[in-house]
Amino acid sequence: MQEIVIVVPTHAEKPDQHEIISLEQALKVFKDRPFVFVVPLHMDATWYENYCRGRVTVRFKRFKWKGLREYSKLMLSPEFYKTFLDYKYMFVCHLDAFVFEDKLKGWCDQGYDYVGSIIFNPVWQRSEPWYRRMIGLRKTAAYPANGGLSLRKTASFYSNAVRFRKLISFMFNRRDVFLEDIFWSYQMPRINPFFRIPSREQALDFSIEYHEDYEGPLPTEVMQDGQLPMGCHGWLKYHLDFWRPHIEAHGYKL
Repeated sequence: MQEIVIVVPTHAEKPDQHEIISLEQALKVFKDRPFVFVVPLHMDATWYENYCRGRVTVRFKRFKWKGLREYSKLMLSPEFYKTFLDYKYMFVCHLDAFVFEDKLKGWCDQGYDYVGSIIFNPVWQRSEPWYRRMIGLRKTAAYPANGGLSLRKTASFYSNAVRFRKLISFMFNRRDVFLEDIFWSYQMPRINPFFRIPSREQALDFSIEYHEDYEGPLPTEVMQDGQLPMGCHGWLKYHLDFWRPHIEAHGYKL
């Protein structure tokens, strides 16, 4: 069994100029790790094949998905994780994420089932209703973490997707929008107390997603000891002016 595979989901036949920066950086940082692109069944992946040729070991896995809802369904299915059981961990890296350095070995050694990008969003600033606090449903017990830059223990995700298949299907079908990463980071630790995620404070060193309408500390104030996390998610959409100098320090021009 290999330890880590870099998983890049994409539905675009060619990424835009900023997504190419994200991909280029991932190829540099993880040049010694295998890459798997997760793409829709009939998508032409020629561009990715050519861009990665001779740089990293690349494979393509094709699934039936198009759009956010089908992607969430895919990432909740045991069939998806079953195809990655040759790897102990999978590092999901969307093309709107940027990785500053490779700290994956240290995170894998800690044995967590899931580590995602901490979401700073005003929705999650709201205090819980008293009745949820009374029955122990506190946001401090778990927290939202974006799966667009995330580390997942493959066997754990597979076994939990099998074990809770009916519950996942029930919850998914009740809502028009059901986000797989919120389920894994926020709800699974409540459903299965043995599903391990790091503390919110620990995960700040992994990755953050900082929404512009969040009324709280600046990114520099939430980072551990003022140090950049391993990566960030949503840099194309949120706080580009903040991330710009850190990204350009790696040789890119935005």
